[in-house]
This record gives sequence, C-alpha cells and structure tokens, in this order.
Amino acid sequence: MNSDFHTLDATIKPLTLTSVSCSTSEWPDQQPHFLLLYSETAAALKHPMLQSLQVEPARFMYTCMMLSFSALPKRVRRNRAIPRSGYVSIDCGISSNTSYTDETTNIPYVSDEEFIDTGTDHTIASNYADSSPEKQLQTLRSFPNGSRNCYELTVTPEQKYLVRASFMYGSYDGLNGASPSNPLLFDLHLGVNVWTTVNITKASDVHRAEAIFVASAASASVCLVKTGSATPFISALELRPLKNAIYSYANATQNLVLFIRINLAPTGNNLLRYPFDRYDRIWQPNVDPVGWTSISTNLTVKNYGKDQFEAPSAVMQTAAVPVNSSTLEFYWDFVGSGAAVNEFYANLHFSELLPNTRRAFDVYLNGEKWYANYTPPYLMSDAIYSTTPLTPSLRYNWALNSTGLSTLPPILNAIEVYTRMFLKNTPTDSDDGTLGYFLVPFS
Repeated sequence: MNSDFHTLDATIKPLTLTSVSCSTSEWPDQQPHFLLLYSETAAALKHPMLQSLQVEPARFMYTCMMLSFSALPKRVRRNRAIPRSGYVSIDCGISSNTSYTDETTNIPYVSDEEFIDTGTDHTIASNYADSSPEKQLQTLRSFPNGSRNCYELTVTPEQKYLVRASFMYGSYDGLNGASPSNPLLFDLHLGVNVWTTVNITKASDVHRAEAIFVASAASASVCLVKTGSATPFISALELRPLKNAIYSYANATQNLVLFIRINLAPTGNNLLRYPFDRYDRIWQPNVDPVGWTSISTNLTVKNYGKDQFEAPSAVMQTAAVPVNSSTLEFYWDFVGSGAAVNEFYANLHFSELLPNTRRAFDVYLNGEKWYANYTPPYLMSDAIYSTTPLTPSLRYNWALNSTGLSTLPPILNAIEVYTRMFLKNTPTDSDDGTLGYFLVPFS
C-alpha cells in the first residue's frame, strides 16, 4: 500500500527538549536522529458522549536509551535503600565510605569505591555544579590510565535488569574540552558487548545510556573503553531489577537499547521517574507542542494484570490530541540515527481519560494499516506494539487516523522505541555521534 503521508507547510519551532541517545550492551555509538511529531489539519471535530470500548493491546517492544539535554529538567529517581528491591545506586567520584539519600527520590546513593579499584575522583567546575539539578552529577570518576576500566555489579542469574549510566563533563579538568568540533568520545560496554559510544559536545550536557538485559552470571560488568585521545569518565551508575515478564523480548540472547521514551503532553516540564515509575524508567516530557493540545485526569490509570509494560499512572494521566484535526502523525529516521541495525520496536501507549466517550482510530505505519479501529480503554494502560522488528525503512511514518465510528480525534499518551542489540563475542569500536531527537510541532 502506498503511503498517504505528507507534511504540512508550516513554521517549525523546536521545543526546549533537545536530544536523546540510546544504547545497550551491544549497541555501537549514536548519531543525531530525528523524531518529528505534528498534527495534520482536518475538519473540526465534535465531541459526542458515547460509551468507551476496551481493546486489548496489540504489540510490544523494548531496549535502552541515552539522553542528552542542554537544559535539564528536574528528575525523579528510585530507591536502593529497600534491601528487597535490589537497587544499586552509585554516585561515582564521591569520597570513599560515604553515602547519602537523594532529596528528590529518597534513594540512597553510595560511593563507587567497592565497585571499581581504578580511576581518579573529580568534582565538576563550580559554575556547572551550581546549575546541575542532581547531586549525582556533581562528581565523577575519570580513567586516564588503561584502555578498559570496568565496574563489577552483583546480579542474580536469569533476572532481568535495567542498567543506566550517566555522564556530565562539567569541565572537571578545567580544560573546557568538549565542543561539537572537538567532542569527547569513548565507548561504553556491557560485558564484552558494545553498549554505546559516549559523545560529549558540551560541558553542561547530561548524557544517559540505558540498557535492558537478562543476567547470565552472578556479576555484570559495565566498562569504559578508551577509543581515542579523550579520557573516559562516568558520573553515576544505576541498576534496577525488572519483572521478568515485562519487555519480554529482552532475554538471554537479546539485550535492548532504548531509542526514545517520551511522555506526551504532561502538565509540567519535569522528567518523570521513581517514585512515579516503580522501575525507575526515565520519561522525557514533551510539553505544549504547537498544533496539539492535552487532556488529563487526576484519577489513577491502572495496569492490566499481565501488562507487558506497566507504564506508570503519572505518565498515562495525560495525553496529546491534535487541534482541529482527525490525524496525529509523527516519524523518525533511520539515516543518521546511529542505530547499529535498522530494526526498531515501537510501543504506542494509550489510555482514554474522558469518561462516557468513544474514540476510535486506525494506526498506519508507512501507509499500511498497522492496527484497525482501536479504542483506548478508559483509565487502563494499554499499548499497541510490535513483537518483531518493524519492516526496515529509511523513515518510519506513523499516522493515527480517526475512523468513521468516532468524532473524537486520536489520542497518544506516550511513546517508547527500542532497537535490538547484537551480542558479540568481542567488543568493537565505533565512532558515531550521540543519538538525538527533536520534537518539532507544526502550527
């Protein structure tokens, strides 16, 4: 089927959200990739009072991610203090035998002394420390010696985990050495597998890499690998156990890399994570794009008993809808994304937030109907997702089109996109840049 996708002749105004980068145990480095969301003008929509339907989810996915921000919103973290949680929260570079509890999330963080015996502790420059919203980013550990330096984390075999590494250069060495023309580049590995290439182009930027993996032994190593003249460093390292039933395609033979994870139309411009997300996933906000409006509820949005994703209620309580349109469209490009392979999995998260209404729409991918006549369930977290990689394309064009059964516009609460990570016997070098995305509204 030929695609009916087309763009609008409109003014493009990028949001404050600037970039995201993704990775996992074997994901080579990332390069700028673009995700554009916009609405297509259509006939004015009416708002009938009809009974809402419940439709089971269609498909699913997963992986890991790396974030890069010029202006960093406030964040929410999770709790390692509870012994049964299995959380490991490491503030790299703080003094030996010290710990503290994060004021925002009430999560205890510890020194990295017991996890690694190489490297040098540093504090970022005071002008960057003053602007940093997180204590974990104030210090770091650098590795001027050796080509490969590894943190060893204790894990439970066959348990599924989310692992996240954070980086803020902050001119800790006084050299102001990061710029687009002279980036700081080094690799991050999960075990022997390439996770990502860290690409620091600005001292104030915060970069994060997330991966989902299933432990194959009693320990897992996160390694910083020197690939050129830049000295590798790390600001924080976090390990979060996941329920083995979620992200089912992350398994013993496949790790996942997060491409993007977006909370659409939230009421604030904060990153959302623990305690709102029990797994401490980071949801990047997309606030008030031109041509879109938001709907919200204060009521709890619940998860199904066998929910594949367990998206948090705080994310699902808001949603984006197009203004004066019956179509909601967005896309991302493979070219320039830094993805190691053109194999994407997409999770589109939905929940109806308006009572006594009916909303129905078809979901198209590159002009072909991906899911027909979908109606989001009222105050239940649902998803349309893929169980296998999407058909490879240079651009992935999505369109949510209202059907004749509905006079309400389409709705979209959140988006996750993942890529598959290849597991290799030996690590490989790569020199791509940081993966980024831009949300670009159209007026």
